[in-house]
Amino acid sequence: MSHSPQDLFSELSQWSTGTEVITDADLIQMNEPLQHLVLLHEGKVQIETRSGEMIVQEAPCILGEISFVTGGFASATIRPHGPVHISRISFKTLEERWNDPKEFRRIYSELTRLCIQRISGAYHDRYIALVAHDSRKSDLVELVHSHKDFFSGQSLISTQNTGLTITEKTGLQIARRVRTGLLGGDQQIGALVSEGLISAVIFLRDPLWAQPHSADVNALIRICELENIPLGTNQASAEAIIRLMT
Repeated sequence: MSHSPQDLFSELSQWSTGTEVITDADLIQMNEPLQHLVLLHEGKVQIETRSGEMIVQEAPCILGEISFVTGGFASATIRPHGPVHISRISFKTLEERWNDPKEFRRIYSELTRLCIQRISGAYHDRYIALVAHDSRKSDLVELVHSHKDFFSGQSLISTQNTGLTITEKTGLQIARRVRTGLLGGDQQIGALVSEGLISAVIFLRDPLWAQPHSADVNALIRICELENIPLGTNQASAEAIIRLMT
């Protein structure tokens, strides 16, 4: 029987070292060898991936499972997002569960399942994507501010510049920021749509401006249509999506 991530976290916590408070040191460094899992007990961390994404993960969560399962180097850099309470459990401690093959297989299976979820992009509940061309960013900020209670209860994903603008102007946390649209952010969101990890896309476009990455925008629209994902490209359709999901 599989356990929930919370159950696995609680079980692993029994084998870990005592908690420590970290404020500014990297917990995990990309491309560096890793010899332990990090258990986040309190606080938030920022995960910087090879694909240029910035993901905020809240406690409780397990970090470093990909390195344990694959036996490779760390695939992301993980930094505290404010003070965090963590503990560590060495890979050697986990491997000692070989003394009980059935128990080890269960733990290894649970960590592998978590690893697969991470590789597929599942760090949070399904996201609402918020994107806007430069000339429409103020409109998107106004929309988010007008429905702040709704958006504060959602896992939000956005392209880099749009996400920074939303946080600066509204104070809302963006759970995940992909690259800017020019550098492939629209494609990254489209990939998450195809994985079933996006519940709606609000993309306020400028219909009067030729965009150099228009092919990426069209591809995102196409995958939303194929996957039957609600897509709002102006304020009226965005408002309709919010009413639908409220």
